[in-house]
Amino acid sequence: MTLLEQCQAWHNHGDYEKIIAAIEEIPAAERTPELDGELARAYNNVAQPSEWWYFQRRLTSSHRTQRDSADDHVWNFRMGYAYYYLDQENRALPYFETALAALPGDEDTEQMIEDCRRGLSLPLFSRPFRIRVQGGMARVLRGGGGAACADGCGIGSRRGAHRAVQLCAAHRL
Repeated sequence: MTLLEQCQAWHNHGDYEKIIAAIEEIPAAERTPELDGELARAYNNVAQPSEWWYFQRRLTSSHRTQRDSADDHVWNFRMGYAYYYLDQENRALPYFETALAALPGDEDTEQMIEDCRRGLSLPLFSRPFRIRVQGGMARVLRGGGGAACADGCGIGSRRGAHRAVQLCAAHRL
């Protein structure tokens, strides 16, 4: 049995962690697009909406195969799915639309497009505001940049990043 066949058998039994462990042992440059697809599917299936790191890993693993898979329904659906659960409906929607063009009438894709459009018109986030702010401030502390508050409260600066999760009188964060 090939690794691809084994991964498909594990998928049928819901053993997504086994898929991830087996494929991640293979250097990315040596993996086939099919194995990358199985890895992406396993990331999406093992993750709960609050476990955003799996969706982020899924996106990272997919950029290598983007050129070969740009018109593929499954690849585009999985990319859209990952962005959707990262609260990035604006990035997810084009992938779902491309997936639907590749497989017209697919009900799952149509539902995800509807959900994205609803999310864009009335944003709701799967990760709480406090967690999203802490993640953003962690990037600022690592030197990833950020915009400073116009009233001088220090939010967005390295000096004020630790206070970002506290209430800001001007913004009532």
